[in-house]
Amino acid sequence: MLARDATGAAREGRLLAAFVDRLPAAGWNEWWRRLLRAESAVMLGDDRGALEQVRAALRSIGGTAPFPESIHVRMMAARVLAWAGAQDDALALLETLSHGYPGVGPAAIARDPLFSTPLAANPRWRSLEKALNAEITVNQTLLR
Repeated sequence: MLARDATGAAREGRLLAAFVDRLPAAGWNEWWRRLLRAESAVMLGDDRGALEQVRAALRSIGGTAPFPESIHVRMMAARVLAWAGAQDDALALLETLSHGYPGVGPAAIARDPLFSTPLAANPRWRSLEKALNAEITVNQTLLR
């Protein structure tokens, strides 16, 4: 998708769907299977199916997911939401991740082309990206 290759993305989406079909179904991996299905759907051009799966994944973790899972699920969900056209939902997650707890560092969001590519024209994204890049610049002095 980053290469703007719909045929290649669909091919990879079908491979991902086949992989997910072979995964064992268990309560502990429901969120992961749903997110992988969401990624597959968005690569296949099924934005509606992708949104259904990603929202179900977010519901499945609720507010009780362990720290690493919570971060991973919300980052992965934000990517799918952005590519599937739910930019406001993606940005809400990214804003929370960039300023809330648990959260991620600014470069994990601002420098990820899986966010910047689909959100590039969105003014809310440009504002978030600008703020995150300013935070990176300020923090660079701490690394010297």
